Amino acid sequence: MKVAELKTDSELNEIAMRELEFSQVLEIISKYAYSDLGKNLILNSTLYDNSAALIEELHSIEEFRQLLLKGEYPPLDGLSNIYNYLYKSQIENAVLNTSEILAILDVSRASRLTRSFFKSKEEICIILAKKSLELFENKLLEKHIQDTIDDTGNVRDTASRELYRIRQNIIEKSANLRNRLKRILKKVSEDEYAREEFI
Repeated sequence: MKVAELKTDSELNEIAMRELEFSQVLEIISKYAYSDLGKNLILNSTLYDNSAALIEELHSIEEFRQLLLKGEYPPLDGLSNIYNYLYKSQIENAVLNTSEILAILDVSRASRLTRSFFKSKEEICIILAKKSLELFENKLLEKHIQDTIDDTGNVRDTASRELYRIRQNIIEKSANLRNRLKRILKKVSEDEYAREEFI
């Protein structure tokens, strides 16, 4: 065999991926992804170089397949890509708007519920239950967000005492302005009526 014919592992992987039409397979699989983030992870997948890791991955896929065949689905509602929001939250003086904070809440909740789902299936989904332990769970964060922002994205009056005081002050001043406006309109209306009678 000539030296030029020797191939590196990387080159052999490239040849194998071409022969297996790996990118086309990934493209087909990615259409079943729940989110854009999942789709990107699938499309950027590479071949396993560790047979033990490959076997574990195949077993986890089989566990998931068995769940789906039984009609059991993990609670993924609210799952979205929040990388940009998390990055933004680390920038000094950057402020997240309420919709961004609610997206973080939704992902946090989905993560906790998914983790709990696989924990409850631990006997039949050993690998998935183990992997789900890596999912983020922080009930305190969820509670603080829910106590601060309502489902429509408005900051709750109860978010802080100061905010509550300010909102009450605004409501009081608005009521006073409405009453004044009514008196002015009534006076203008009476003056207009009196002028018509005089003419």
